[in-house]
Amino acid sequence: MENERLLLKIEELMKQRGYSRYRLSQLSGIKQSTLTTMFNKRSTVSIDNLTKISKAFDMKCSEFLSLVEDDPAKSTAKDFPVCEWEALNKDLKHVVVLMMRLLKDNQLQNQS
Repeated sequence: MENERLLLKIEELMKQRGYSRYRLSQLSGIKQSTLTTMFNKRSTVSIDNLTKISKAFDMKCSEFLSLVEDDPAKSTAKDFPVCEWEALNKDLKHVVVLMMRLLKDNQLQNQS
C-alpha cells in the first residue's frame, strides 16, 4: 500500500471530523512534532502510529486500511492482522516471528 494514500486518507478524515494536528496528537498519543514531520515530509507511517491513528478515528486498523484500498476485494488488511499483532506482548511477538521464519525456511526447502 502506498504511503501517500495513507497520509491523504488521514488528512481527509481529519478534515471531515474537524481535527487539527494538535487534536489528532491528543487523541492518538503521537507527538505533534511526529505528526508534523509525517505530513510535511511525507514520511512513512509506522504500524504503531497507524494503529494509534486508527484508534483516534474510532476504527480498527483493518477498517482504516479498507478505506484506503481502491478495491476492497484486493484489500491487504486481511493479509496481516496488524491490530492483533499490536495486542501481543514482546515475548509472543518473538515467538510469532520465529514461527514465521521456520515456516518460510520450510517452504523454501520444499520448493528445492
